Amino acid sequence: MREVIFKNYTEKVINSIDKLELNDSLLYLDSILENSEVKDILNGGKSLEKTYKYLNEKLSFINKYKYGFYVEEIDNQDVIEGAKALITAKYFISKGINRGDVKEIIKGILILNYFELPFSQLIEIGDFTKEERRVLSIKLKEFLSALSIKISMPNDAPYNEKRYFEEYENGIGEKNMKKVYDFVEAIKRGRGYGLREVMRGLIKFISFINPILLKRTISERTDPLEILAIIEPLEDDEKLIMGLGEDIKNEWVLVGIIYQILDNNRNKRLGDNVLDAMRRILDQLWTINEELFFQCINYFGNYEDFNIILGRVLGRANRETILKYVNSYRISEYRGDLENDRLFIENFMNESGEENSLFLCSEMFQKWERYLKDFIKQNKYIQGPIYTNCFYIIVYYFLLRKNQQEDFLQELEKMVFEILEINYIWCESPIEIRARFFINLTYLYLLSIECRHKAYILATKEGLVSKLEIFFKDERIWLYYFNTLDKPSFLKEIEENFTLTNNG
Repeated sequence: MREVIFKNYTEKVINSIDKLELNDSLLYLDSILENSEVKDILNGGKSLEKTYKYLNEKLSFINKYKYGFYVEEIDNQDVIEGAKALITAKYFISKGINRGDVKEIIKGILILNYFELPFSQLIEIGDFTKEERRVLSIKLKEFLSALSIKISMPNDAPYNEKRYFEEYENGIGEKNMKKVYDFVEAIKRGRGYGLREVMRGLIKFISFINPILLKRTISERTDPLEILAIIEPLEDDEKLIMGLGEDIKNEWVLVGIIYQILDNNRNKRLGDNVLDAMRRILDQLWTINEELFFQCINYFGNYEDFNIILGRVLGRANRETILKYVNSYRISEYRGDLENDRLFIENFMNESGEENSLFLCSEMFQKWERYLKDFIKQNKYIQGPIYTNCFYIIVYYFLLRKNQQEDFLQELEKMVFEILEINYIWCESPIEIRARFFINLTYLYLLSIECRHKAYILATKEGLVSKLEIFFKDERIWLYYFNTLDKPSFLKEIEENFTLTNNG
């Protein structure tokens, strides 16, 4: 509700700008900041403190809309005062661009920040000459060259903090993403990147007036935290601009953009245009640093959107790269990543040809089989089918493989035999018996999906059909393995998959 009220208020303010004049009282910022250097303002000197105190007093009426202090309707006088404030902000910013004066622009930013509006709603770049923008860009370049946001560790810092920071620095040199981003996460949870609002506003302004300048500046930075601090104030589309293009050779810029956009949108799906731009950025990372690319897969693998763009990138890759992906994949028995697996393989197949899709699924299937053999040896108690986090890839292996119906039926007969004979083979413990049963049952489930998808006919194998029917009706299996007197839904699904092929 608060966001809606504030949005409605700012829209009314914007629509009223052309009808009013600036707020003379806000010109007092000239006096407050008269003797202050730009660097002193940005570093939070006393003049900035005094400025905020003055603006908080003059623009306090905005807070009731921004923070929702029981406001039901918008006061027209507040709209008028807001419009005058924005006109004054535009006056300062325009004056700064005309004169190449960064301090004037900062005055406008200090006012504009109260409204949380983009610069594009206040000024038009086309209203200023190329020469004015060129002169201003020189001044902005000087500011960016002097800008340093690096973190240093005090001599009296605790040992564990020093060690943590040392690992971060080592990670930069080693191109070790985990070392670097474990520290980044700690900083984010703690004090954050530490940029003042006025600094954030100036970075946004540079992105608006000369994105190429900001892009070049970011590309020259080597400290991942510094890169993250500079791009953090930007909107997603502005961040993407910083990372698009073959001229971007700084892997930490590419990783940082991917990280921030994924993290800022973890609770919603990115739009197709953003996903496509992210794909191009991830593809560029793969081109300039393949090792870091594969580290990203492990680090960002829990993000659904990352699996979408990863599928689109690897779908265009050669078999050597696909094999590296399979070899680096960490198979887990937990099914929490099933949706990520689905998104990856479906986007991979949309980009890849059928042969490469089968190649990926076949290689993953072989790795999956080895994983299951090792799983049996771990003597873990399990209560159901072994899906694993790569299960959708395994499903597509069965759907894509080129076997004939007779081959399928032989494989099915073998699997049914192994399931029915599970109690007659030697196992070290009842836990191992359960593991073997559910692994075989998982295979049977996969075969049932293949049977349904390819419309295989089982009617020619009466003995096989009979064994399956006996198995599905065996209440001892329901009770022993599923702890129920009713037919388990998983068995019902397998049965239905087979009976969908007109087996009666």
